[in-house]
Amino acid sequence: MPCDAHYFPRPGFRRKHAPTSNPEQGLGRRFGRPGWSGLAICGASAAPRARAMPCSRPPAPSKTGFRGPMEAGRAMPHVFDRRAFAGGLLAVLGAAVPLPACGQASSYGRIARRESQYATTYIDREGRYIAMRFGINNCLFTESLYNPNDPEELPVVYTQYMTAVLAYTQQARNIVEIGLGGGRIATYLHDHLPQSRVTCVEIDPGVVELAQRYFGVSQGPRLRIVTRDGRVFMSRGRDIYDIILVDAYQGTLVPFHLVTREFYGILKRRLAPGGAVAQNISPDVLDLNRMVATARAVFANVDLYRASGNWVMIAHDGQAKTNAELNARAASLQQAYDFRYPIATLLHGRRANVSAGTAQPFTDDFAPVGYRDYDRRCRTGRG
Repeated sequence: MPCDAHYFPRPGFRRKHAPTSNPEQGLGRRFGRPGWSGLAICGASAAPRARAMPCSRPPAPSKTGFRGPMEAGRAMPHVFDRRAFAGGLLAVLGAAVPLPACGQASSYGRIARRESQYATTYIDREGRYIAMRFGINNCLFTESLYNPNDPEELPVVYTQYMTAVLAYTQQARNIVEIGLGGGRIATYLHDHLPQSRVTCVEIDPGVVELAQRYFGVSQGPRLRIVTRDGRVFMSRGRDIYDIILVDAYQGTLVPFHLVTREFYGILKRRLAPGGAVAQNISPDVLDLNRMVATARAVFANVDLYRASGNWVMIAHDGQAKTNAELNARAASLQQAYDFRYPIATLLHGRRANVSAGTAQPFTDDFAPVGYRDYDRRCRTGRG
């Protein structure tokens, strides 16, 4: 039985493996039109990434309470049994994240819905959070969470770890994030770094509209949103960035041309000396070793951070950073900007200069990403 009583058709998707010498041309040749890529979601921020869990399987408990869709980096189908929900409401509100229950389909908490050529996007109220979700066939995937009573909160664990990249650079005056979602990372950095400019690149104008209306995202002199495909923007732009953030998912799908060796080559050309790239990786969608191999094919150093159900990968050139160097930089940043989530704490989980083993990098000609068993179950209504 499908996780949701509704069927959400997916945009047409056709992939060809014809070789191309132009990294940008490769987009349209594989997807039929250059813009599909920008599922790019900034920040998702924030978004928990991964498969929709079957209705019969509740979230597993973790050390901090229930491992809900945000903490675990796993998206839950938007299906509720009203009695089960009411019975567990107090416990849910006391946990780190809300815990939806499976059962009879309901429109409980629905605030808004937008359809575009890229996705159907939903805004739902879940306890103290507002959730942005994407509809993929029979399932809904939570992409971003926002607490209107505490806008600084980053309830999705990996979004906190994405900020660890600040310790790898000596300055962060110019930051770009590929993808918008609810704009949580971008807003967090904008609010804490008064000398920084943040650019978010998001292909879906519906996502931009919803983020501005319901997630407190507001453009200004230091926060700019560009409605464009992330790879096209980076290929054609001339700006140089101290930090590049990549977080592009739509449920169990990822725009493959945003995770290839050629794409990382484009990012490298847009990095300032001493700059760094941070990439959110959902192991349910992307092979971790192949992602490391892809980054190592372009950058000299690759570190990993385990962020609940996800990984954050940080890549940079130059000399490898020592723990002492990173901790000193983190302490300086904390004193200057008083981050809610201290970078020094995030650095404790560092896995330095990791190896990809025998894994091969993703390339524009071959990047098998996003095709997993649970994705097929969602498509066929067997989730």
